[in-house]
Formats: sequence, C-alpha cells, structure tokens
Amino acid sequence: MTDPHVPMDRKKIAKDTAVAGNVVTTITVPAGERWLLTNVTVLLTTDATVANRVCRVSTTDGTDVIFRNEGSNIAASLTAARYFTQMVSTTKDAINALGLQILDAGQELLLSIYAGVAGDAYDYVVEYLKVEI
Repeated sequence: MTDPHVPMDRKKIAKDTAVAGNVVTTITVPAGERWLLTNVTVLLTTDATVANRVCRVSTTDGTDVIFRNEGSNIAASLTAARYFTQMVSTTKDAINALGLQILDAGQELLLSIYAGVAGDAYDYVVEYLKVEI
C-alpha cells in the first residue's frame, strides 16, 4: 500500500559505461518530472597520462551551477570509484556529500572528470526518486 503522504514513485536508475574521460555527461530532468537524487557512483579508469583526475558531480539550472562536489584525486594508471550520497558531509574523499538535491524539469545533473583525457573511461550509476508533481 502506498502512503499518500510520500509523493514519490519507485527508485529509478540512469547508467552508462565506458564514457571517455574528457566527456561531460549531462542528464536532464524531463518535462513533468521532479527528481530527488539519492546516490551517484563514478568508477574511473585512468590511462598512463601523468595527471591527477577528479570525479565531479554538479547540478545546474541549465545556465548556473547550483551544486558541485568532487572526490579525491585518482592518479594515472589506476581504477577507482568515487561515491556521492545524501548522508555524509565530506568533499575530496572516496565517499562525498550529495546533499539534498531536488531537480525540477529542465535542470541538469552533470558528471565530469577534472583533468580527464580521452584515454580515460568512466562508468556511472545515478539513483533517484521521481517525485510526483
């Protein structure tokens, strides 16, 4: 039985694999929807290019950044995951704050790799609740 005081749909997942490290992934909330982000996981595999990479999670209204947080450095020739969730308050760590991110239709979730190169690749999983509006 659904509680009428909890205006949410079931959990949804958006994911992709082998995204080039120099590509920004943009996920836009469709018309007629509102999302509550719950968790974001990014698994980054770096090539031998000498540079520290940083997984970033941002939200935007299409023009201005509303929220941004980033994980700790990932060195060249490594594979490592960075997690972003509501229940922590950290930044630049393996597990990082996501905060209470409620995105309206047209707003965007951006996943990017600071200093990422074409030879890097990342997989991501975004968990969210579609809130009834």
